[in-house]
Amino acid sequence: MSVYSKISGLFTSDRVSENSSDVKSSISVDWRDALAQTDSDRIAFIAVDIEDEFCNPDGKNGGQGNVFTHRVASKIAHIAPSFRALGIKNYLVYHGEGKTLENNDFYILQPHKDDALVGKSTASALQSGDMRELLEEDRKKILLVSGVNHSCCVFEFVIDAMNDDYKVILLSDVSANGIMSEFPIFPKRQKEMVDAGAMEATSAEVLQYLEL
Repeated sequence: MSVYSKISGLFTSDRVSENSSDVKSSISVDWRDALAQTDSDRIAFIAVDIEDEFCNPDGKNGGQGNVFTHRVASKIAHIAPSFRALGIKNYLVYHGEGKTLENNDFYILQPHKDDALVGKSTASALQSGDMRELLEEDRKKILLVSGVNHSCCVFEFVIDAMNDDYKVILLSDVSANGIMSEFPIFPKRQKEMVDAGAMEATSAEVLQYLEL
């Protein structure tokens, strides 16, 4: 049984609904305005579940990767150094615990000594592990969110982050689902996150704006 299968039972498909009291309503803010008002060291780049099991399309060991997760992982590996160069810390979220720079199963993405490697045992990294404490200690305000398992782990993390009063910018070009049955849910989950207050942009748009 895959890690995804083990934690998917913790995923509540109706976390966001018209009558949900879980999600705090917020006035819509343009992502450019949010970034303009925030120093780079208060911004975090989050990459969720960029692991061999979820991204590698070879299908070995019961993996759930496909051409889309491969492309997302490749692009995240490409842009992560660009965010780091701008003074934006990378938080690489994975299932389990104990991964290090030398001993890990990140797919294509190579962690850097300045990155935070954050383990978890639940869909949302804010429900287990050290993510909440790390973000608080690092005084982050804006989270640039990317990753796979979009309709579960990314979705759950984003909703929890907004409930914790973080501003979230969804990087729509670097998110994907691995499980084929989850594909039709992608636009629904994306809309629910935006309706709940998340902002949406591509990684290229955000990098171009930050580099001005």
